[in-house]
Formats: sequence, C-alpha cells, structure tokens
Amino acid sequence: MPRPALSPEIFAPRDGVVVAKSKRKPKLSKKLREAINLLATGECKTQKAAAERVGMSYQWLSLQLGRDEVRAVLRERATRSISTAMPRAAERIIELMDSASDKVSLSAASHLLGIEGIKPAAPNHSVNISNNVTVSAGYILNATGKPEAEIRPLIDAAYDVDAT
Repeated sequence: MPRPALSPEIFAPRDGVVVAKSKRKPKLSKKLREAINLLATGECKTQKAAAERVGMSYQWLSLQLGRDEVRAVLRERATRSISTAMPRAAERIIELMDSASDKVSLSAASHLLGIEGIKPAAPNHSVNISNNVTVSAGYILNATGKPEAEIRPLIDAAYDVDAT
C-alpha cells in the first residue's frame, strides 16, 4: 500500500520523526511539565532524579519523554532558548575579535565569516609522500636448519653482489 503524501499540516523535524502540527499545544501533566523543567534547568542531572523529585516512576518519565508530542514540546523549548541566547553569543564573538590574542581574534573572525558563508579558499595542491623502504625491526629466526656461519647475512656492507 503506498504511503499517503505529506500534507502541509505535517512536518518532519531534523531527527526524522514525523509529527502532526496542531493548533493547540499537547496536554502534558503537571508532574511531566515539572520534570521537564527540572531537566531543562539542570536542577536535576538525570531523568531518574527528576522522576523521584516530582513523584513519578523513572520508567514512566522515560516513556513519556519518548512520545512524539513531548519531544515536539522539548524541541520547541530548546529552539526558544537558543533563539533568545543568539544576540548574546553574537556580541561575544564580536568582543573576541578585538582580543589581545591573535589566535583568538582570528578564530572569532573566521567563525563569524563562516557563518555568513565566506570561507577561505581551499588550497588547490596536495602533498603525497610515498616511502617504499620496508625495513622492520625484530629478530631473524633461522628455520633453514643450516648452521649460522653458512647463512649469508641479509644486510652486509662488504657483500659484493657480483661475486656470487
């Protein structure tokens, strides 16, 4: 059976979950909203701690946080938090451009230009180094059964190839 085409009321967030848009916010229980707030503010570092603090089981909180409606609320809250912090972050980058450290100043300027889509030109050359010397360290074992004196050394500066 073919899948129905996505209507304008449905959108696909970045994590691949398809969530239906609705005019009203999903109804979340007071305990769930409180647990989400504790996790978002960092008052509770783990889901288990947040669940214990609001008086619900860890398993139930974990299950609720996995629901599409709850994930949409979390995503909306995160987007709102980030959008309110953007002006502050932009001001900080601009301050760092005037830093006494040349490295910090260059990094801030490059970051700001990169945000605007201005990037340094990529070098059009490449360096390939090939080393065909295959010398390996280790022991040499005599498996020929001949005495060591009869075996020709592997590397001998005095050995003449033409003499053999």
